[in-house]
This record gives sequence, structure tokens and C-alpha cells, in this order.
Amino acid sequence: MSLRPFQRFSILFTLCGTIFTAILIDRVGVIISNNVDISKPDGVRTFIRALARVTCDMNIYDLGMDPTVSVYGNNAMGDTDIPRFVVTMPSKHTYITRGVPIWQSSSVFGRGTVVWNVAEMKATNQPVESESTEKLEEESKIPPGPSLILKNAYRNKEHIGESEFYRVIQGASIDTYGSQVPSKFASSH
Repeated sequence: MSLRPFQRFSILFTLCGTIFTAILIDRVGVIISNNVDISKPDGVRTFIRALARVTCDMNIYDLGMDPTVSVYGNNAMGDTDIPRFVVTMPSKHTYITRGVPIWQSSSVFGRGTVVWNVAEMKATNQPVESESTEKLEEESKIPPGPSLILKNAYRNKEHIGESEFYRVIQGASIDTYGSQVPSKFASSH
């Protein structure tokens, strides 16, 4: 999954002799299907249905792509270059990635953290003046301003989010010995 940015899970198939197995991998673990013997009529039907479903009926979101992300312009997953991605945040701000990730976790399981240079996209389709005389059509909505940083990481919904964690820390009052003091007892120096 580290080779596919913004991938929430991956579906894999294995075929060993006549034994077919489907595997779902996400950041928490692995789910492996029962073995299916494709030398038997029911097995070959299951095998063909599974392959047809994945190759013909499922889009990139069904195959694990984060639904808040889209591939920008004429780029495509699987191109030799890393495509540009448009990321829509819950706040409705929209960002576009610039170049390759700054940093990327290589662990199979875990948070799958990827850090990107991004630019905030304009809400309108009005072109932004480019510094060069040759403007790429797909670059027209990207402001020439400073790069921002976007950190993408998986988080179990049952755990506190990183931004919430930082808000709690900023709101906590710490005495000189490092102990947390309830806010009603904290002095305001």
C-alpha cells in the first residue's frame, strides 16, 4: 500500500496450482478467504466472478482509494510518474499535491503516514496567472503561493485524532513540575 498513496486497503488474489485465495489487507491486518479449488465447477465460477468483479465492476474507490481524494487532470494511477491528487478536507478546503511525497512510512501495518507538499486550490475555475508564459491547463487553478504541508495517516475511529490531541495539549495547564493541574486551579501568570 505504500506504493499507492491514499490507499485505505488492497485486494489481492493468489493462485497456487488450482487453489485460489482472496486477501484483503488494510492498516489493521489481513483477512484471508477460504481456499477455492478452481478445478471444480463451483470453484471456477467463484474465480471468474471474483476476477470479473474486480477488473470490470469496481472503481478505484471500491478498490481501496480514499473517497476524499481524486486523481487530478489526465493523470492516472499506474502511470510512470506519481499523479497529482486533489484532497478535499471535511472543512471543504481543497488541496492539490505537488511532486513526490516529502516522507512516507514503509511499514506494512500501522498508520501509513505520507507527508506531501500541497497548494490550496481556488474555489472557482478562474485561472491563476502563472510565472511562465506557457501555462498548463491543469495548473490554472493552482495558486502560485507558498507550499503547504499535508499529512495523511490512517487512524482507527476509536482513537483520538492527532489534531484533537494537540488541542488538548494546548488547553492543558502544566505546573512547574510537569504535572497536569485542573484548569480551575491553574493560575494565570
